[in-house]
Amino acid sequence: MLDDRIGSKVSTAGTQARAHLKDALVLGGVTLATAGTPVRIKITDVRAAQAPDVDGSIDILFEPLDLTDHLLLPLRTPTAHVTVRVTAGQESTAGVTDTIKDILIPYHSLYRLFRKGAEIDLRPGTLLRARTAATVRVAGTVPSVVAPPPFHLSVDAPHAHFSPLPFVTVAPKLTPQPTASPAPQATSSAH
Repeated sequence: MLDDRIGSKVSTAGTQARAHLKDALVLGGVTLATAGTPVRIKITDVRAAQAPDVDGSIDILFEPLDLTDHLLLPLRTPTAHVTVRVTAGQESTAGVTDTIKDILIPYHSLYRLFRKGAEIDLRPGTLLRARTAATVRVAGTVPSVVAPPPFHLSVDAPHAHFSPLPFVTVAPKLTPQPTASPAPQATSSAH
């Protein structure tokens, strides 16, 4: 749960927000982290709402969670890019409403050019979900965190399943065809 306010109008990129665990993390009867354990959320990017109708957004990243035995549990968020979610029905209703207002209200189309989108505003008490980015095991009462292996980046060139179009079209090679030369004509000259 958030302890600090996060918003596309109030937050800046590179800052951190405080949060805490709502419930204790318990695995196999062993408490890994108690309720209220602090969680840090890094704000990586912020986009304020703009005109015309561009909604604000925030990109967040969870810092690793410090467990009871000073183990760090990497966390990831299911939604790292937080933005205004609009359903297709809401979008079509807003479009129809704007069209009707454009017809009935003078200068409404001009107003829409300067209308800002919606801002993101997550207030303290907002529940954010996180997932573990590692495997947690408990042997007896001793927990262990097994981080996933790093991504394997191949040095081989990827195989493309299509042939890209060339940047330059090469002129086709034409072979000259022999043609008959005209026969010389006899001319008379007068002296």
